[in-house]
Amino acid sequence: MKRAIALLSVLLVIVLGALTAMIALDQSAATASGASGSLLRREARAAAWSGVLGVMAELEAQRTDLIEGSDPDLTEQWTIYADGSITARVRIEPIGSGNGSAPSDLAQSEAAKLNLNVATAPMLARLSGLGDERAQSIRSLAARGGLTSIEDLRLVGIDPRDEAGAIGGVSLESLATAYSLDPDLGIGVGDRATSGRKRARWDPAAGAFDRRVASDNAVTEAVERLTGANVDLSSAHDVARALDRLNISPSVWAALWDELAFGEQGAGREGLVDISRAPEAVLGCIPGFEGRAKEIHEAARRLGSDRTRSPTWPLDARLVSSSDMARALPWITTRTLHWRVIIVGEITRASSSNDEPIVLSRAALDAIIDCSGDRVRVSYLRDVTFDGASDGIDTLLAQTLVTEEEQSGTPPESSLAAPVADRAQPGDDARSVSRPGGTRNATSRSDPPPPQQGGDSSGHRRGRWSAKG
Repeated sequence: MKRAIALLSVLLVIVLGALTAMIALDQSAATASGASGSLLRREARAAAWSGVLGVMAELEAQRTDLIEGSDPDLTEQWTIYADGSITARVRIEPIGSGNGSAPSDLAQSEAAKLNLNVATAPMLARLSGLGDERAQSIRSLAARGGLTSIEDLRLVGIDPRDEAGAIGGVSLESLATAYSLDPDLGIGVGDRATSGRKRARWDPAAGAFDRRVASDNAVTEAVERLTGANVDLSSAHDVARALDRLNISPSVWAALWDELAFGEQGAGREGLVDISRAPEAVLGCIPGFEGRAKEIHEAARRLGSDRTRSPTWPLDARLVSSSDMARALPWITTRTLHWRVIIVGEITRASSSNDEPIVLSRAALDAIIDCSGDRVRVSYLRDVTFDGASDGIDTLLAQTLVTEEEQSGTPPESSLAAPVADRAQPGDDARSVSRPGGTRNATSRSDPPPPQQGGDSSGHRRGRWSAKG
């Protein structure tokens, strides 16, 4: 009997030891798996940031064309490195129909949207579904320090994606922005040789411009008439009104407008709307264009880029009167220097079949690239990797609430509010990155560097990163 008890005890110890070993192995495997997953996530995020730098490099090379009003031409997908069956790749995710801001949906024009930090309350009230009360709330929020993205609208109870249909089911993502800046550089309306040339700025104290305005006689005469009428040449609104009041020929307006810089000394003017790319809903918010937005939007598509480079092209096309054009001029431009892209970094493994490779890890960054300064920079960056997943969870929970309501016959006590998305947190300097088309056999962590302040900032840019750190 004692021998049997001893044998049973030994067997019990063996079993317990085996279970302990199995648990330890499982924990070790889980730890290894977690570490591997964490490494893959870091690699995917590094690939995505490398993609942002690649887009910045392409836009840097195209900056002269962008200043003249051209659309960006971006590489849609490229490989960063390949190591056996494992590949790190980058692609630009199409934004969708968006606001029709470019022929390609790889980049979305921010200047084609209404800038929430600059637009007046009446302009905001005319934006689809907002109305006077919400417009005043936005203006109050902007006055308290400015919006850093349209996500800040949640602070005043406005859902920028409008999942609940509170503002007519209109997504403000394609209609509103917190980032758009037009530099004090000529578009080259009258003469393409003047494209990129610094505009002349009036110095009220000196009573003169900081450089010679133009060699064009008509423009010179227009300036003399404006100065003779004691018009404040540092104010876009005053000059625009005077052009119509003094009966200065509309044929001179565009060339004159491309010669002069307005506002405070800085990198440019914030919030001008790119009327050659703006959707109808945004055009209808611009003073002077009320009631003519549809015609202007359709004409922009019909006329093409060459005939819509001049800021007065709606007047030239006889879509608006000279008085309405004068009201609109201080608010408009015909180019975009801020472009929004969604960059996806993926770590993939080759599949044994002919199917698409297996995606091991994925990271997505929503970035607004600023091309208005001497160096192309990132104005805004947000990690949107899990945005789709959160939307799916919200939809599932909403369906559950509806089902419970139908079963109980009573409405739920509270409705779901979409959460504010987390901002991407800048980390180390970018290292080991590739431009589009390049390959690399290894990569290290490549998170965004900390935001830069000052430099050539106009004081309105709220977070900026550059490829050079």
